[in-house]
Amino acid sequence: MLQNRRAREHFGRFFSQWFGYEQSLVRATVIPEDVRTKLRAESDALIERVVFDRKGPWTDIFRATESFIDADIARYYGDVSVPPEGPATWVSYGPNSERRGIIGHGAFLNAGTKFTDTSPTQRGIMVRTKLLCSPPKSIPPDLQVNLDQPPPSGSKCKLPGYKILLTQPSCAGCHAGMDPIGYGLERYDIGGKFRTTEPAGLTCPIDGKGTFLSPDGSSAPFSGPAELSDALVATGALDHCLSTRIFEYTQGRSKTGSDEESIRQTEKLVSGRSGSLLDVISAIVATPSFTLRTALPEKL
Repeated sequence: MLQNRRAREHFGRFFSQWFGYEQSLVRATVIPEDVRTKLRAESDALIERVVFDRKGPWTDIFRATESFIDADIARYYGDVSVPPEGPATWVSYGPNSERRGIIGHGAFLNAGTKFTDTSPTQRGIMVRTKLLCSPPKSIPPDLQVNLDQPPPSGSKCKLPGYKILLTQPSCAGCHAGMDPIGYGLERYDIGGKFRTTEPAGLTCPIDGKGTFLSPDGSSAPFSGPAELSDALVATGALDHCLSTRIFEYTQGRSKTGSDEESIRQTEKLVSGRSGSLLDVISAIVATPSFTLRTALPEKL
């Protein structure tokens, strides 16, 4: 049952919902529809390859050095090897690319966008919330912020405004754990195109250097998706977040405090079965928490 077409579609939908691009790509009308379709196909193909075709560790989704693209998407990205004209095929990113795995995909990079350009804050929130299950604190109700505009700086360049936030005591406590992650992905626009300057032009260069703050409090400098992927995998926190999302997906509800033991058992399966998601799901569907789910009470 886990090898049929429907199972592959379920896994594709699971990851697209978890990472957020199922909704974001539909809304990203500034990207041509045919490009959005190919970006989604690229990510679906990677998940199928890791989970079904190679049955390898699930973290290979973040470590893959090849992607399923055609010449049009390669040229669209601008920093990867261009395959021969024709249907999409597996292509090495190439020695000059900082891409690796799903974080280097346009679909994933689109999920953390806002306004008409990227937002370091939103990308940082996406990584912490989606991949680490460690969302930032809620904005205090008495804090005056403009959520509909990038932070002002008096400069036509975008990044100075975000960096000012790190100098303000009322903002730095939260933004220090989010924005520096986004800085390291700034060389990729809302559709994953490689760039070295902001939309404002050559006077607003992007160095692409960021800092990843791990859940354990340690920090690591990085530049681009490849180095961020390495930092994320090294934390070990991805397994716990995946286990939480699998639990919620298979149970059809959000977790509660009483579910932590079931999530820990799922995490043991994830870390103890060579990371193969097919093996993990096969084990989960045989557990009492799945087969004996309690029905929700009917509304009176």
